[in-house]
Amino acid sequence: HNVTVFHGNHHNKEGEEYLSPRIRVIRFSAATQADRKILGYEASLSFSFAEKVIAQLKSGPKPDVIETQEYNGIGYYLFLRKLLGEDLLRTIPVIVTAHAPSFVYLEYNHVPVFRFPEFWICEMEKFSLAAADLVISPTHYLVQEIARLSDAGAFGYHQLFNPYSSPGIEPQGPIKRHQYAVFGKMSPLKGTLQLLKKADELWNAGKEFTITWIGGHDLYLHTEETTIGHLVRKKYSKHIRESRLILKGNLPPKDWTSQLSSCHAVIIPSLVDNQPYTVIEAMAAGKVVVASMSGGQREFVDHGINGMLFDWHKDGDFERVFSATDALNDDQLRAMGRSAAEKTKMFDPQLYYEKKLRLIDEAIAKAKRPPTVFPFIRAQSPASDTEDKRAAIPALQNAEIDGSGELTVVVPYYNMGAYLDDCLQSILASKYHPLKIVIVDDGSTEKESRQKLQDWEARPEITVIRKENGGLSSARNAGAATVTSPYLAFLDPDDMVDPSYFFRAIAVLKQYQNVGFVGCWVQYFGASKNIWAAHNPEFPYLLFHNTLNSSALIYKTACFKAAGHNDPEFLYGMEDYDSVINMVKNGYHGVVLPEPLYSYRVRKDSMARAFTTVKQLYLYKLLSTKHQDLFKKYSSALTNLLNANGPGFLHDNPTFASPVFARTPYGREFWALKLKGVVRKFPFLKRILLKLKSMLKN
Repeated sequence: HNVTVFHGNHHNKEGEEYLSPRIRVIRFSAATQADRKILGYEASLSFSFAEKVIAQLKSGPKPDVIETQEYNGIGYYLFLRKLLGEDLLRTIPVIVTAHAPSFVYLEYNHVPVFRFPEFWICEMEKFSLAAADLVISPTHYLVQEIARLSDAGAFGYHQLFNPYSSPGIEPQGPIKRHQYAVFGKMSPLKGTLQLLKKADELWNAGKEFTITWIGGHDLYLHTEETTIGHLVRKKYSKHIRESRLILKGNLPPKDWTSQLSSCHAVIIPSLVDNQPYTVIEAMAAGKVVVASMSGGQREFVDHGINGMLFDWHKDGDFERVFSATDALNDDQLRAMGRSAAEKTKMFDPQLYYEKKLRLIDEAIAKAKRPPTVFPFIRAQSPASDTEDKRAAIPALQNAEIDGSGELTVVVPYYNMGAYLDDCLQSILASKYHPLKIVIVDDGSTEKESRQKLQDWEARPEITVIRKENGGLSSARNAGAATVTSPYLAFLDPDDMVDPSYFFRAIAVLKQYQNVGFVGCWVQYFGASKNIWAAHNPEFPYLLFHNTLNSSALIYKTACFKAAGHNDPEFLYGMEDYDSVINMVKNGYHGVVLPEPLYSYRVRKDSMARAFTTVKQLYLYKLLSTKHQDLFKKYSSALTNLLNANGPGFLHDNPTFASPVFARTPYGREFWALKLKGVVRKFPFLKRILLKLKSMLKN
């Protein structure tokens, strides 16, 4: 097989090399990409990965399959590009091999998972698992934890142990009785704190044994604001001084193998684990493993035969199993160790290869059939009062992309004559046809603006509706009421669209039965040149902040008429935000094309510039009252989002840290993020900065 490996890293220099004639490595760095200003680091890495893969598809041979991890959502934008119409990816299956999802592991490491960008990283991971053509999990245990903590429901997967091959470690001399090794980095999720608490109790009760800890101990504990190693050395200094607890830190294989080969047993105290190689390597070395039930190890450690298992959730279970292990004589330990080494043959790479190849062949066959249902994380059930209206929607799927489904673009208009030419010309330049334009004149008073309308009204594809001034919501609703075409779009008269936007959006609407509207990223122009990265609108984040600019969405007309009307009660704005919430609430989901296909003019006299904090607070109150059933349903998540990030209206991009806590130079989080960036580039500074922090704190 020819294999190309994409390696994204903060420090990488762009380039590629061959590790062998068949193995190529392409290195890239999100830190050098232009999207780094648009997206936070993890999201930018995912975006860059998708760009690199697509670039290779354009220049090289088409691969049979693409594989990615769910960790940090690295495949998120690749899945979006594939699902939203990237032809080069359309028939290539993308596989996710589950590894260590942040929404599971951060929880166990006591990291605030509702803080940005952590919250959005978890959302990207959940979407990747839902969107994959095939999910492989090394263990059933990991999938159970994913289902428990993802709040996204069950998904299909295949269990396939990761491969392992080792000649094992020959025992070196006699077993050193009552001397235990812990093999793995120190962290809360690895059960470090629980094990040391139990060991402390046993030592204080007079039990004689030693623990040698092999593994790094510089993980930062957010709750304690220090490293776990510093905490352990401080809390258990007596046992360290008296050599009951020996912290070896990271060791090269030649050093840790000698430690393992002679110890009484190896303790693996994890609170969560996938398929820990620490367990497999210890078993391959012929050692008895004393492991927790909280991990995939329980699927290959047979209690009392090739290892010992205990349950942290059962009072006294660790003490009971530890005492039983401590009482085993040398012959029993060696016999159990031989069984352990034999058991590791189940991870034979050849067996793994054969099973995985069969799964890949199945995925390739399945990928030839394009999906008709988009994989939303939390699909909403339609409200009963709109079910009769939804019944008409599947029939719209029959419209072909060759032009049999007409699009109507509604332009709400009030004294915007200076900008109308640019707007209408961008619509008429669209690659999608047939289309027609309905301009709703909301009582324009300027002579020039009224004349501009008359100039355009003669065009056969343009209809002008004139009404008394009633505001933006009224104008949009009036225009939508006249639409009989299958597809509907809105565009404000001072904005523009890319020629490909309508064509690509409607292709998505035709493919997916459960997609009711499509948006895209926003390119600002005029007083700003920035790009705003919009995101698929899903609860609970959609209740915290609008994920997309709703001024240029493309809808299935039946969906908009069922639930998308603009509420005129929103006098100061956010009527389109309310519309999006109402549509998603009723099961008419939306997606976002991750490209700036919509140009938003930033004007000094625009409605948005007059959008004061007082108005926003009033509108958010109106919004929460109108949708109180949703706010009640997601109250826990919303409370945590608000506590972790501050008010939603102050934040418009969840891939970056909250501006409330991170972007003000007067807040400690601002400087903490700055220092974290420095440490990421220069890791050796970590210990120095933490020591300085401790001195300042004292």
